[in-house]
Amino acid sequence: MSASSSLPGEPPALQPWQEPWLRGLLRCPVDRAELTDATAPDGAVELACADPGHRVAYPVRDGVPALLADDARPLAPAATGGAGR
Repeated sequence: MSASSSLPGEPPALQPWQEPWLRGLLRCPVDRAELTDATAPDGAVELACADPGHRVAYPVRDGVPALLADDARPLAPAATGGAGR
């Protein structure tokens, strides 16, 4: 049984990059901000930069985060807190 499979009725097994100790080390390669879980428009897993001034997401390919600036996908600007601010 591979590391990514689980038994019926059990929660899915974590990919190695999803382990909490490793997630705490993963950072955006451009600005070193934390990365958060995100989903691409096609439903693929990706990691989004948490810096509101650097809205990009990095793909996860074959269970491996591709943390290369050239692979980043621009995200829509974050909504602001109110009109006229």
